[in-house]
Amino acid sequence: MVDTVAIIVAALALLGTLAQAVISGWINFHSEDRKRRDQLRDVIAKYRDPLCRATEDLSYKLFNIVSHGFALVYASENSPARRRSYAIRHTSYVFGQFFAWVHILRHDTQFLMPPDADPNSKEINKILGDIRMTLLTDSSLSPFMLWSGEQLAISEIMIVRDTKEDGGQVRCMGFATFCQRWKADEEFRAWFAPIEEGLAVLSTSTENANSERLQSLQHLLVDLLEHLTEHRSTSDIFRCLVAPIWCSCKQCKTGQESAMGERKERGRYAWLTRK
Repeated sequence: MVDTVAIIVAALALLGTLAQAVISGWINFHSEDRKRRDQLRDVIAKYRDPLCRATEDLSYKLFNIVSHGFALVYASENSPARRRSYAIRHTSYVFGQFFAWVHILRHDTQFLMPPDADPNSKEINKILGDIRMTLLTDSSLSPFMLWSGEQLAISEIMIVRDTKEDGGQVRCMGFATFCQRWKADEEFRAWFAPIEEGLAVLSTSTENANSERLQSLQHLLVDLLEHLTEHRSTSDIFRCLVAPIWCSCKQCKTGQESAMGERKERGRYAWLTRK
């Protein structure tokens, strides 16, 4: 009898220990998960403003190129040399600035993105992936193609680190510093050749096919801004009116789905009529 009681007591003690371990593990897991989520939100909040500015700058530049003939006016051989030089350098800079801040954000969040991250963070990550793919795809013959390695290299050479006295923070270099590097370092400038060459193509051609990549990219940047600002009004950010059929932005995908639905409905109506 004593042995039976002792066994029962020992079993209950073991079960209690196991239950305590499970509960403790569950609490620790969710505590760490919450900590990662809080850190993720903090990092995104930290870099939201500079990434928003970089996204706006690139979006406006692409809108001017696609919708207002920026390259034709300022980047052609007939443009004043000073204006042409500025157009090429500043267009290259806003691309590089965007890549730099995206790289900084991704570097600081790469171990913080849980599988079930909040929908806004997931959507930001998805749009950034769509932007990368839009630039590297060769399915479009449009200029401004930048492979993954080129995008990464540009982001890396655009990043500078403050001195320890200034906090040691990483950031994107300013435009003046960029211009100095552009003039002094041929290897630095060479990474931006696809952008310079793309402007050269658009400065002599008005064919819509040559602008398709930039049209899609500009749409995606507007989508990104909407999520970075957590759906606050972006009415002052214009979306170019024309985009290729393969554009993966929210507006174009919605339009494609609506058009597909209409075609299906027309087909169904025609079938019913014939019958």
